Amino acid sequence: MQVTKLKSSIITGLISLFFLSPWVGKIQDHGLRDVVKPHLGIYECRLAQWDGRDYLEEFEYIKLELKKDDSFTITAKSKLYGMKKGEGNYEYDATRESIVFHAMDNSSVYREGTLKEGVIFLFIPIAGRTAQFEFER
Repeated sequence: MQVTKLKSSIITGLISLFFLSPWVGKIQDHGLRDVVKPHLGIYECRLAQWDGRDYLEEFEYIKLELKKDDSFTITAKSKLYGMKKGEGNYEYDATRESIVFHAMDNSSVYREGTLKEGVIFLFIPIAGRTAQFEFER
């Protein structure tokens, strides 16, 4: 009887290792966060265009951080005007690859974009034209 239980335990353990081994590799390579919520982290702006003009060159950096409590922080360091910071909440829907940003005061101000393969794409209407932003991790 005990031999049967031992064999059963060994077989169960081997089956568990077989199915979990791909996850273990991902956890070791990227960390648990990347497996559970792969969208979390800091993204750097790689494109900021409006009306055919590239505005990214006017900044030392623009960074967007998605946090585990569904909040975000965006920081931008302008070459002329110094540091600017904004905060709010976001909703991420992995099945639709959709991400919606809400202003911190929970007003009706929001921006919807897409998150595909580690890149956030935002298209924001400004003065009758569309500004395009891309953030990459």
